[in-house]
Amino acid sequence: MSEPHEPSEALLAGRRALEGIKGVTLLEDFQWIEKCKRWCLRCRLRIDGNGTAFAPKETDWHVLIEPSYPWGYLRLHPSKERGLTHTFPHQWHNAEGKENVPWREGFLCLDTAVYAIGRHGFDDQPYEPETRLLWHMQRALEWLEAASTDQLLPPGEPFELPQFHSGASVVIGFNENAASFEQWRSIQNQCGIATLRRWQKNVFIARSFQSIDGTELLSMPWGEEFSKTEDEKTALWIRTKSVPVLPPWQAPTTWGELQEACRTQGIDMYQLLEAAAPHIRDGKEHFALIGFPIPVTMGEKPCRMFWQGLLLPVLTTSKTANGFRQIETSYRIRDRAQTWRESERIQWCDAHNWNMEEISTRGRLQDALTTKQVLLIGAGALGSTLADMLVRGGVTRMTVVDPDHLEMGNLVRHTLHTSDLRQRKASALAEALNHTSPHASVTPLVMEFPPGTDDAIAAVQQTDIVIDTTGNDGVLHHLEAFPWGSPKLFVSIALGLKGQRLYCYAAHDDTFPVDDFRTRINPLLGADIEKMKQAGESLPREGIGCWHPVFPVRVDDVRLLAAAAIKFLEPLASVSPEQPLLSVFEQTVKDGQFTGIQRIAA
Repeated sequence: MSEPHEPSEALLAGRRALEGIKGVTLLEDFQWIEKCKRWCLRCRLRIDGNGTAFAPKETDWHVLIEPSYPWGYLRLHPSKERGLTHTFPHQWHNAEGKENVPWREGFLCLDTAVYAIGRHGFDDQPYEPETRLLWHMQRALEWLEAASTDQLLPPGEPFELPQFHSGASVVIGFNENAASFEQWRSIQNQCGIATLRRWQKNVFIARSFQSIDGTELLSMPWGEEFSKTEDEKTALWIRTKSVPVLPPWQAPTTWGELQEACRTQGIDMYQLLEAAAPHIRDGKEHFALIGFPIPVTMGEKPCRMFWQGLLLPVLTTSKTANGFRQIETSYRIRDRAQTWRESERIQWCDAHNWNMEEISTRGRLQDALTTKQVLLIGAGALGSTLADMLVRGGVTRMTVVDPDHLEMGNLVRHTLHTSDLRQRKASALAEALNHTSPHASVTPLVMEFPPGTDDAIAAVQQTDIVIDTTGNDGVLHHLEAFPWGSPKLFVSIALGLKGQRLYCYAAHDDTFPVDDFRTRINPLLGADIEKMKQAGESLPREGIGCWHPVFPVRVDDVRLLAAAAIKFLEPLASVSPEQPLLSVFEQTVKDGQFTGIQRIAA
């Protein structure tokens, strides 16, 4: 980007809108900052209140703005001279930042929640040249007034963690909810050892927490993949009474600051770490987890634990004692003096609660469906798409039955990949689904239905919902004959020719009512075949010979109609049909344009 010669007319309009605004004084006109490719406007903000030591009455600011204004980047940074020096809620960690710029790093969070998802059409933040900069200045004055009266986190507002400025490119996931919080409340231990599992190069999963003597205190439940015990790593853990922060809301950046934050809660952080340190005194890097209770919203009681990870420096060993006696007491003295000196910076890790409630806030199927155990018969294009939607929607327990191998032709509409070629569909799909969610436990049965072993029969009988996507009359016969042992919700999902129709049949019974199904659906399927014959069409073939016909459906039709099938299934998991139910959905087209899906009379 070349250096603009002058601010744009939009920027000048934004600046003019600030003239005469109470509390805003412009100190320096727009300056182009080549290092960050931004325009910079220096100003002073003055609040009506008296201010505090942390939030003075007058503060100086550098406003950084993209040349594309009124669109793009617009942030207020505290000036290094006469600016805020502490970190508050709704503010980036306010470090001093780079030496060659006159502003600090702690820009204010002034955007609305809708802005964060990038949909400006829903945002009440204005985007006109005359109003956007003014809006941010007015929001900043409101922010400063709230900061000076300790009202940035009022009761009822979502709880906000301080920003633990990451120094290690590591992510640590844990699984905590209200139930595990009650477990922690009954545990008296304040420190111990934890077991992490390396999931990827820089991604670790908290598996379990033990006391210093190795007694298991709490095990975190995960799905099939995350529960594997390979590549485990020992970590330390300590618990604090609340979030370890320095006033007003700064996460500690050094070991000395962390000790100070813990000391205000009556906790000796070093003492707790040293109690568990012998378990990791092996000359290798290890992690520590600092746990503290948090609420969902401000003003409420804490209801879950949060575990903030950090990378520990390598502790003293007999090889590094260097003049100290080779006993634990001497190791601790050296660690305090050299390993975690008070001025030594902490390498925080990115920590995330991967509990199902936390990771599914973007969208989740109803609990009546996600809590059920699902049997999926058929791991083809439709079955794999349905399975993927169910697992992503929150279903965690599933059994997949299919005897076939994955062929290249399957991939035009299947969810699997070329790396899965010639593998059994059931096994490859189960593995893919278990990688889709940390809570998924999907089991493959590589066999025809019905299963022939006692273990497989027992696994099938334990399911709650039976979904058939094979479109195979023989499977339907076996669904009726199989000894289910208890009533099930049976759902048969089938695509019409060319994916123009979707046939959904459901029944809640001791067995699958195959005669009713055939009586109701065969005339509809027959009509599809007759329509194809009248059009002079035949089934396409894949390969050479009369034994290679394939079912013609495009991938977009599979995904579209699979979504409709989920919509059909979800309410039935809550209220099972009293009588067998058949619904037929059909794609609609007008003037050559797709217009939607409609439910037609069956």
